[in-house]
Amino acid sequence: MNMNRYFPYFALVMLTLLFACKKEVDDTDTNDPGGGGSVAAKSFKAEVDGVIWQATDVDASIDNGVMTISGSNGSASISLLVNQEGQGSYLSPSSACTMTYVTGGSTSEEIEGVLKVTSIDASNKRISGSFSGTTTNGVQINSGEFTSIPYSGVYTGAGIPVTQSGTVDLDGTAFNADVLTGNKGFGRIAINLARTSDNYTVGLNLIETIAAGEYSLSGQGDYRATFSTSGAINDQYVAGSGSLRIIAHNTQNSYVVGEFNFSAVPSAGSSSTNTYSLSNGEFGINY
Repeated sequence: MNMNRYFPYFALVMLTLLFACKKEVDDTDTNDPGGGGSVAAKSFKAEVDGVIWQATDVDASIDNGVMTISGSNGSASISLLVNQEGQGSYLSPSSACTMTYVTGGSTSEEIEGVLKVTSIDASNKRISGSFSGTTTNGVQINSGEFTSIPYSGVYTGAGIPVTQSGTVDLDGTAFNADVLTGNKGFGRIAINLARTSDNYTVGLNLIETIAAGEYSLSGQGDYRATFSTSGAINDQYVAGSGSLRIIAHNTQNSYVVGEFNFSAVPSAGSSSTNTYSLSNGEFGINY
């Protein structure tokens, strides 16, 4: 058999395969500042009032405790800002996070919703996460995702307070807790505000994976609240009803910020008939 007559066809097939493989590689963003190999292609998109919106320009930075991620496509832009570095979930608008939707070059609307930072790749300097919410004028933004966005600056974990904070009113009077603690174990986070002058304690016990958002408090289940006036059984109280608002849960740095209110009723087995009101509760706790 004369193989030379088939060589041009064989060469053509090999060239076709080569270019196909090259295109597949080119579709992946291989810009790797950290030298760790290929990373996923960058993307910033969302469903805006039921229509897929895709950014053509993206930008991100981490600077002295502040993370910013933005995307635009000429007709609209979405900006995400978090006031503390780290993976976790953040409520917008709040002291921890602000999300903004801009159309027409100047019409700016705040987005009320939740931003989740799922990955900060410090080696390759990439950030990824998701977001959703509703703008001031009722625009629905769902299934928002930003994937492998290159960021400038350096991740240091800045923006996380080193001291614990917590306040609450007991029956309308400032509780003035002087011992504030946060602990994690058995899949839960325990937060306590204690007053050593009389051994009164206000406690929250939450699932470890709690995300930014609003929850109901009770005496059992995933989101619990308690109050005690001593260690005796008759001095133990649980939330009969209440509310919890998690503003930020920075899981990377074990820091949670929130607000709460609840009515305390006697716990099971107690003969007490007293009830208490815990209101205007706020906390920023490292655990």
